[in-house]
Amino acid sequence: MKIDLNADLGEGCDSDSALLQLVSSANIACGFHAGDAQTMLQSIRWAKEARVAIGSHPAFPDRENFGRSAMQLPPETVYAQMIYQIGALIEDEQQAIDQTLNMVQQGKVKSISREWVAVKAQTVCLHGDGAHALQFARRRLRDAFAAQQICVTSA
Repeated sequence: MKIDLNADLGEGCDSDSALLQLVSSANIACGFHAGDAQTMLQSIRWAKEARVAIGSHPAFPDRENFGRSAMQLPPETVYAQMIYQIGALIEDEQQAIDQTLNMVQQGKVKSISREWVAVKAQTVCLHGDGAHALQFARRRLRDAFAAQQICVTSA
């Protein structure tokens, strides 16, 4: 018999590193209800070191109530917020390239449950505030687009 012991982490608690020694998978907070970019990155690194599977823990944009407030949002808004948060969790450059190419060429992204979800990508947003954004854009993303004959242009 097997069981996946999962924990929600990356929310800024002091016990995350220790918990990662005891669980088999972790959902990392994506910043809307708790956590931030640095906490997400550290949580991912700790999870990799502990060989813990990771997933994203998206939420409503409600930091004050930890994502627990009922919100009446249009389905399109909820969908966009989830895609944004899941994308924020990708740390590995090759995974980011693969996810982007699948999204652009195949019109699909892999969900938390590892199922493919249909999307219609018209724009890819590169977050310029990262330490390696320029290098990633020049050496990885643009090269991958060129190799796949994807023309970069505004709509």
